[in-house]
Amino acid sequence: MAKINVEGNEYTSKKEIIKASDLSTHTSFFSVDSDDVSKKIKENTQIKSASVEKAFPNKINIHVKEYDRVAYVADDGKFIPILENGEILKSNQGEDTHGDAPLLVGWTNGERLEEMIKELIKIPDSIAHSISEIEYTPTDVNKMFITLYMNDGFEVTANIEDLSKKILAYPQIVSELGPEAAGVIDFEVYDGLYDPYFKDDKKEDEAEEAQ
Repeated sequence: MAKINVEGNEYTSKKEIIKASDLSTHTSFFSVDSDDVSKKIKENTQIKSASVEKAFPNKINIHVKEYDRVAYVADDGKFIPILENGEILKSNQGEDTHGDAPLLVGWTNGERLEEMIKELIKIPDSIAHSISEIEYTPTDVNKMFITLYMNDGFEVTANIEDLSKKILAYPQIVSELGPEAAGVIDFEVYDGLYDPYFKDDKKEDEAEEAQ
């Protein structure tokens, strides 16, 4: 009789992984083929890699690595994860919260969404985790235009292409603006030569009040 230990899983339950492995406490220790079990576990769309080790006399150690979650889409009150490999999980795999990755708003499956996911994968976690929502906001002249809503209250406007490079400047820009600032940071034309444009909400309000 084998004892089964599962490690490395955060989103996929131990029960799911053991079910995928076709192992049970009634499985003969000596009949277990580690490579075969590993392949079966990786058939789960959330599992990036799996290693299986047999520890004599009767223990099976399964270590998995899951695909990172780069974004979520809302569906009928649930948040459906999008994985780093571009896989959108099924609606019955949705969750009640999405605190570990931004929520995508106004997107449909297609080329633009694929490009957005590719950019999100390249954004460092420290910055990606500061993004609350990413809304697809195309204009008549710019079909790549997006608006990001940040957890610190700022808005960011940008193009999908090269977002992962331009957004690297965000922490420095925010620190220079100071804690009292509020407004929109425009990365649309920023390329390292031109500074991003900042529209100060407070100054806009003061100007309107002065009229």
